[in-house]
Amino acid sequence: MPQNTIEQTITINAPADKVYRALTEPSELTRWFATEAKSDTRAGGKYHFTFTFNDASRNHETMGDYRAAEPGKRVAYSWPAGHAKVPTEVEFSLAPKGNATEIRIVHSGWAATTEESRKEHEMGWGFFLSNLKSYLEDGKDQRPAALGMKTAAAV
Repeated sequence: MPQNTIEQTITINAPADKVYRALTEPSELTRWFATEAKSDTRAGGKYHFTFTFNDASRNHETMGDYRAAEPGKRVAYSWPAGHAKVPTEVEFSLAPKGNATEIRIVHSGWAATTEESRKEHEMGWGFFLSNLKSYLEDGKDQRPAALGMKTAAAV
């Protein structure tokens, strides 16, 4: 794997259309990812994710543009990473595996000067993919206990 790329794969026991909705619909995104979400899921559409924590110094927002939106297959968007808002790209690819879905995330475009931020994002994506699996398979959101993150209901 190139050093300027994050790549992770996870299999979730849920159909691809359900996983896609969790990755794109605001009411679903707030159940496992962002505290608040606005999403115009279409190529050229915009998103705005807000992450709110018990420790307000960790609060942040991320905004960008969708590059691709193929229901049940793929979603991609720009991602201004870290405090410096380095322009990077995120792509989720979905592959049905029987009654389950394999999700592959590729987060690319990291510069050598952003290695610390890349490592933080790599850990973050690992957690959020695990939380997506927990939400879709068991209905459990791990954000409050694991990250001290507020959920939409708690804001």
